[in-house]
Amino acid sequence: MAVPHISTDELSLIKSWLLLIFIRKVFERDSRILKDSGLLKSPQVYVDMITSGSDRVAVVMAEIQNELTKRKIKIYEIKQGEQGIEARYVCRSYRGEMRILWSALRSEMLSRMRAYLGVQQGKLNEHVSPI
Repeated sequence: MAVPHISTDELSLIKSWLLLIFIRKVFERDSRILKDSGLLKSPQVYVDMITSGSDRVAVVMAEIQNELTKRKIKIYEIKQGEQGIEARYVCRSYRGEMRILWSALRSEMLSRMRAYLGVQQGKLNEHVSPI
């Protein structure tokens, strides 16, 4: 359902909120797996890096939440399915919904996750010199 007078910025805020929810879940899951796997000699280093990224996500989520509140937008339901996610929201007393396919969500999630972790894609291999 189309919400009257909702701006592209407001839709972008909703999409960012949804992305960040799933990024936070992935960071939490990955951190647990690293701690419990027993495969790494120093898992705490990697867990600390993920925790730092998760902390950055929390800061951005707080900023987005403040902005959503200012604009009178409330996301009240998020469903996860095989095709992607669906969110229902209220914007200035009008109801709307947003659907995002997993294929579209994955690439943006990975890009943002790298940013929150301070990792640049492809940079590692470019500067490696042979021993």
